[in-house]
Amino acid sequence: MIKKETIEFVRSLTTAIFLALLVRSFLAEPFHIPSGSMIPTLEVGDHLFVSKYSYGYSKYSFPLSPNLFNGRFFASEPRRGDVIVFRKPGKDSKMDFIKRLIGLPGDKIQMKQGRLWLNGKKIPKEYTGEYILAHVERSWEGETLSTPTNQLVRVSEDSVFLNGEQLDKNYTLDYRTSAQCQTAPSSCQVVVLNKYRETLPNGKSYEVVEVIDHGPLDNTEVFTVPEGHYFMMGDNRDMSEDSRVQNVVGFVPRENLIGRAEFIFYSHNHYRPFIQFWVWPELMRFERFFKGI
Repeated sequence: MIKKETIEFVRSLTTAIFLALLVRSFLAEPFHIPSGSMIPTLEVGDHLFVSKYSYGYSKYSFPLSPNLFNGRFFASEPRRGDVIVFRKPGKDSKMDFIKRLIGLPGDKIQMKQGRLWLNGKKIPKEYTGEYILAHVERSWEGETLSTPTNQLVRVSEDSVFLNGEQLDKNYTLDYRTSAQCQTAPSSCQVVVLNKYRETLPNGKSYEVVEVIDHGPLDNTEVFTVPEGHYFMMGDNRDMSEDSRVQNVVGFVPRENLIGRAEFIFYSHNHYRPFIQFWVWPELMRFERFFKGI
């Protein structure tokens, strides 16, 4: 005979799971950032909440994406400049991406010499400084490293110094293991990026970074966004697979939108071992907690 306490426990657990699924499906879902494609807006190791109700609901709004219906219900249009989580287009894709919405249905998008053109007009772009992307081993701490552009960078006690001057948070610092650097040496390096502020026609303003103005994604064809689709781009313009890469992402169907990124609730250095609780204070980036997106 099953004890009354066991029945109550199972009932409470089932209720808690059901309520958690409701919140995750209809209100908000947490996501984490595993890559640097949205630097400087989002850094590796950021954890954020995405509002599921912002654009209505599709099958991708729910756990396991059950193929019960097509399209969206309670749908509303996203705004240009929103940072959006979406399911990567493709019949068998199970990957969620996060990018910024640049093009609405009918828009014409083009990159020319690193400048964004929208419907035949060049988007204003103002230089705001340098940004350091540092993927380094812990063993490199204290050493002075040379970047591809011959600038000197030193990492010391979770701070970054450029040409002898300490940077004030204008960097992403990710510690990697020696095994990661040996497996993919090109992924362990320090790069100086140029940071700019773009302002879209609706007034939405945000920062982007890039290395050069003549990379493979800096000069493109004119993309005309089809009806029912959107054009997405990463804020890290030279290091983002987005709608500019038509055979990988391409235009994103309205149905694939999952939700709008709202705010960062937690952030830590992605390449530190999280299970080592004694380094948690060092691991956390408190200045990014509850930061709006």
